[in-house]
Amino acid sequence: MCCRAGVPLPDAEVEFVPSGNILAGASDTGKSLLLHCLDYILGSDRFRKRVPEIEPYASLFVEFGNSQGATLTLKRDLSGGDLAVYDSPIAGISGAGRTIAARRYGKSLSDDVTSVLFPFAGIPEAKLRKNNQGEVQRLTIRTFFPLTLVDEISIIAERSPVLGDGGFDDTARKRMFSFMLTGKDDSGVIAAEKREIVQA
Repeated sequence: MCCRAGVPLPDAEVEFVPSGNILAGASDTGKSLLLHCLDYILGSDRFRKRVPEIEPYASLFVEFGNSQGATLTLKRDLSGGDLAVYDSPIAGISGAGRTIAARRYGKSLSDDVTSVLFPFAGIPEAKLRKNNQGEVQRLTIRTFFPLTLVDEISIIAERSPVLGDGGFDDTARKRMFSFMLTGKDDSGVIAAEKREIVQA
């Protein structure tokens, strides 16, 4: 609950059902804003869309449920920074929660959204080939996100949710889709030696 000029402001809530959900409505009703909110709490570096309606709010909460009946809530301040994790529904939150990073950088092994959310959802750790040289990267929620949340721009442009806009992460996105279908990752791939080493 937040306040505007001393008047309580109700929480803005959206509830999804298990399986597929389609969000439809007139222009400027918050559909894209909702996707920006999910993108942000799942590790985006910044909150990309600011509209006057959200200015009074300080934090974003997302509650997840899994097939075992467990509940996990992520909280992130709209001003940025780390996230807090709670093993309870939003209504049952008490205390500061466990702090995790939005995403890992470099060789960090710290807890982040992926290391918390994937085990909760039953998605195993995986390595994906990221280029034609055979280098691998970790499967993350950032790679997985475009496949699970498809925006209207992608639909209008008839872009594949697997391939997206195309670019530097094409290989990783294709390998992520293959992993989802087969359960086999690329951890056994051996990266090609650097040309200078091979020549030497």
